[in-house]
Amino acid sequence: MGKLGKRPGKLPTESVSYLVEFAENEFKLARPLPNGQGTYRDELESFARQTGRTPFELRGHEMPLELAHVWAWFRELSAVRGSNGWGPNPISYREIEAWAGLTGALITAPEVQLIMQLDGLYIAAVEDAMEQKRVWIKQQQPGR
Repeated sequence: MGKLGKRPGKLPTESVSYLVEFAENEFKLARPLPNGQGTYRDELESFARQTGRTPFELRGHEMPLELAHVWAWFRELSAVRGSNGWGPNPISYREIEAWAGLTGALITAPEVQLIMQLDGLYIAAVEDAMEQKRVWIKQQQPGR
């Protein structure tokens, strides 16, 4: 059974908003390009090298340090998630509980909720990328 932490139960609202913005940007940057030739981050970094101008997406979002542990926990959980053949499975409460028990992490209920929120954003980003790829493939077919 996982360990529920004894830290204060409420996370700083502004920091949560910043972490959500940071995560959304990271998920966007990690999105594969529809043609399969790298990621959106790769494309923006190439643009920056060629022009000497760094796009906002590569410099505009900072992770709030007081929630860096939640981001690290999310990444740890996300790295071992399963797949259903159509895309990644969402992280479950049971998986968080097992992870916390195995790692000894003292996680609070608001931190669990934030991980679940980040996971929802991640799943949506993956689904969006898959849809963009489907559209791109259709556009590549002759006669379309």
